[in-house]
Amino acid sequence: YAFPIKCTEVIYGDDKETIVEIRAEYDPLKKSKPK
Repeated sequence: YAFPIKCTEVIYGDDKETIVEIRAEYDPLKKSKPK
């Protein structure tokens, strides 16, 4: 399965360049095929 997700927040490391965490939400009811 593939679910559409929406990024809600990006957490950067101490150097302000390295991405440590990406927070996202998804809709488990909306199953769509990736293009």
